[in-house]
Amino acid sequence: MTRQRSSCSGFDTTSRNSNLALVDFLSERRRHADNDLALAQAIKNSSAAVVLGYFFHMSEATLEYRLEPSEIDRRLKRLANSKYPLIIYKAQDTASLPFVRAYAPEDNLDILAESAESSGYFSLRSDADGVLRWMPLVVQAGEDLSLRGAPVFPDHRAALLALADVLVGDLSRHAAKEDGIFFPAIEAALGSSEGPTAVMRAEHRGIHACGARYRQLLAGLRLDGSVGAKASAPARGPDPESAGVTPAAAQALAENLHELGDLIGVHFEKEESILFPLAESLLPLEEQLVLGALLESNPG
Repeated sequence: MTRQRSSCSGFDTTSRNSNLALVDFLSERRRHADNDLALAQAIKNSSAAVVLGYFFHMSEATLEYRLEPSEIDRRLKRLANSKYPLIIYKAQDTASLPFVRAYAPEDNLDILAESAESSGYFSLRSDADGVLRWMPLVVQAGEDLSLRGAPVFPDHRAALLALADVLVGDLSRHAAKEDGIFFPAIEAALGSSEGPTAVMRAEHRGIHACGARYRQLLAGLRLDGSVGAKASAPARGPDPESAGVTPAAAQALAENLHELGDLIGVHFEKEESILFPLAESLLPLEEQLVLGALLESNPG
């Protein structure tokens, strides 16, 4: 009995010591683990070129802490490989127009930035209308329709008709408020109606024209597959039970959706990365608040 108890007692002591040793080992490894280094090595060893994102704080007021000028300079130098090396102006007076000025970039750790191929700017804003987010789904619906024809039209009918409504509704009102309220405020601050707002107004006209063509194509999906039926009112589309979509009609719709998606995507990107930051840098905060309230309350 004494030998058995001694043996059992010895076994228990060894197990406890082994467990303690394992706990100590894991604790030590955890203390020495460097997740940033592991991520940096994974980025460096990636077979694909890794581009890290960064964004800008447009003013010191958006930060809850103060950055020293030396720290801002250090961050800018870290992003040097993402800058455009050359800027070409089409007109001589373009260079005199105020350019967007940000307060400081929010970038990545040195160890990560040095391991990546480059850096790229991204915007934190999301479009209030939601068009930019769901437009790719409508483009995909057009592609599916062009590939598979009439049988899949009922699956995409709601999305296609919703886009037709948005083009004459929310998106049209959005453009009208910018043309009538937002752009004039920027032009008054610039002292000129040329420059970025002229480009944005032209893009509004292009989007409206492409959208009108889309509504015509959608209304023209008939049993005979004719394209370009007359449509002066927002399209409601053919009956899903009897719709017949020929390859020509579906292909025309798909191509139009691609064009419309590109126009809207590029336009919204210019708003987020150029126009809105420009307005923030030109207009005093009080004027920005008044302008924002006016845009919010105006139905368009």
